[in-house]
Amino acid sequence: MLIRKLFIKSNGLPRPWVKRRLFSDSFEVKPFWRFIVFSRGGRVREIFSEWYQSVCENPSPKADPEWVNARKILIGSKAFKDCRCISIISPRATIYVARMLEWNLIRWGVDCQVSENMPIDFSDNLYIVICPQMYKRLPPRQVRISYQMEQSVTDRWFTDEYFNILYNSIAVFDYSQENMLFLANKVPELNNLYHVPIESLPADTMMPLEAGDACADQFQYDIVFYGDAKIPRRKKFLNELSKCFSTRIINGIYGPDLWAELRKARLVVNIHYYENALLETTRINECLSLGLTVISETASDQHVHHDLSDRVVFTPINDISAMVEAIRRQLLMPSQFSQKVTDHLSERGMKLRAALHSLGITVAKKTS
Repeated sequence: MLIRKLFIKSNGLPRPWVKRRLFSDSFEVKPFWRFIVFSRGGRVREIFSEWYQSVCENPSPKADPEWVNARKILIGSKAFKDCRCISIISPRATIYVARMLEWNLIRWGVDCQVSENMPIDFSDNLYIVICPQMYKRLPPRQVRISYQMEQSVTDRWFTDEYFNILYNSIAVFDYSQENMLFLANKVPELNNLYHVPIESLPADTMMPLEAGDACADQFQYDIVFYGDAKIPRRKKFLNELSKCFSTRIINGIYGPDLWAELRKARLVVNIHYYENALLETTRINECLSLGLTVISETASDQHVHHDLSDRVVFTPINDISAMVEAIRRQLLMPSQFSQKVTDHLSERGMKLRAALHSLGITVAKKTS
């Protein structure tokens, strides 16, 4: 156990000094250190096995530059033309994104299933893996679409291993155009990027509204925040908001359990993790899909979210007083859950459809 801690971090990745000393830039084992990585029988030692297997299955652009051409040939051969079974794999924290994809695919006539766990074998036509860096095993690159969900305002999450997973996917979906520019500059070989933004869904698609849900007497809190509340800038906001309003802070629950808790509050507040953050469109659309009212800080990419301007109450970045006033005004308004479905559903859904068409996947026209 002590040796493992010396070489491997708690997330299963080798410590930086190990990667620098034992492995080349393309993650080949340096000759002098082979006895540490491999046993006498030539097997990768257990402490490295899970990480190194993933590295071998997802070689770097330098180690496998032919993958770009192989990918083009695979798509050009119309290998996915008859694809009618797509499996979506997602961590619990992004299960809403999986539901969004599932909703679109099913209405387009594609069989679809959502799972939090990686299957034992990979027998489906295609896999969409949300946050692929969270999994120790991944589908083969020939049938893997990676949905990238990190924010490029910081590169702390974009490790070489993660870049290689993206490179070795048949396609990469990203919710943000700013992220796509970042990725294209970091790894020019990533020419398989598709913009698939997050959209909101009809409220009754996620959780049917119960009788009385729209009654103000059912609310237990004025506002709710969900996410990591230990971040200093968030803590500063929440401390002040809690002085003025009954506040519920949620962390560590997802999916239907989370959605049920969110509906106990009149309003949802969105406070950025980073000061220069991109807009948290997953959180916002998840709440809008539940018919909830959202009050959010503006974001560094606010200019690309015009479709949200009339559905979300935005307040200036870092302005706690403005958020307090916005909440006070909103609390004076009648409380009701909205199930309005707007035209943006078809506009954003078309991005997903276009990405699938680029891969040679033909989907039926959208049904009502």
